[in-house]
Amino acid sequence: AMGRASLADPHWPEKAANGRCNDIRQCIGCLQGCTASTYQGVPIYCMVNPELGHEYELDYSKAPALKKLYIVGAGIAGMEAARGAALRGHQVELFEKRNTVGGQFISASYPPYKGEFATYTAWLYREMMKHDNIHLHLNTELTAQMVRDGKPDKVILATGAAPVIPQVPGIENENVVLAEDVLLGRSDTGMNVLVAGGGMVGSETAAYLGMQCKSKVTVIEMRDEIALDMEAGIRDDLKDCLNRCYVDILTKTSLAGVTAEGALLKQGDTVTLFPCDTVVLAIGTRAFCPLKEELDGICETVIVGDAVQARQAIQASREGFNAGYYA
Repeated sequence: AMGRASLADPHWPEKAANGRCNDIRQCIGCLQGCTASTYQGVPIYCMVNPELGHEYELDYSKAPALKKLYIVGAGIAGMEAARGAALRGHQVELFEKRNTVGGQFISASYPPYKGEFATYTAWLYREMMKHDNIHLHLNTELTAQMVRDGKPDKVILATGAAPVIPQVPGIENENVVLAEDVLLGRSDTGMNVLVAGGGMVGSETAAYLGMQCKSKVTVIEMRDEIALDMEAGIRDDLKDCLNRCYVDILTKTSLAGVTAEGALLKQGDTVTLFPCDTVVLAIGTRAFCPLKEELDGICETVIVGDAVQARQAIQASREGFNAGYYA
């Protein structure tokens, strides 16, 4: 019962015994490192504990030369970078253009059975607030001029990824919304919903909608299987949830366009109209890092997480922590 919990936070018993429950770094049950490592043939690792397996390499004393760091983006990678840098005594200015921290990991906690994901974001925020050398700037988009004026020693770019928008007719119609906006409650859907994209985000969004008792929820996926980017055991649980919520799954199917009546679906060489109220886009994401070229020649930069390549949060946490710790 304490196996994964001890990997996420080996000090769990000590913190609990001393009433420091908010300091415990909770296992979120993602299985992306602990279980995956067994069939990957690599040492065990963990999304919420990027130090796991590297304890012997880490020295938390002050760095020989303290630096001024600018970190762009307060998602998982950016917050881990801030935490890692602060532990070594560096001065951190963390910039986030939105009004809250967490990035895409906020919406990741809304699908069925994933509420525990929110504990990681909350823990990172609490840890950052313990450090006087971390200054968080919300509603602030860092610019090249701000870097010129502030003269940091290094800028860590953790700007994440942006959703892929397919270039098909009607994609800008009002009945087309993004999966992240649906999960966050920024966009509503009708009762008959088509989710375009059957990866982790699309499949989980479909389950989220299915549990709201929509009259019909359908997922389309270009490949012959859905949720292939998920750990096998969790994928099986998700597929069971989709089945219990009567979510229809159409594989080898792509989005060819959108009309006021619904979606145009392509299967082989055939395009047909699929009547629906709302099309939810979950095609995927791509790296978003507009500042990289602007900062060339101004300041040393390091890119981490999805800003390098859209992947899973387990890569973001490790890359972010390393960028800050070894700054």
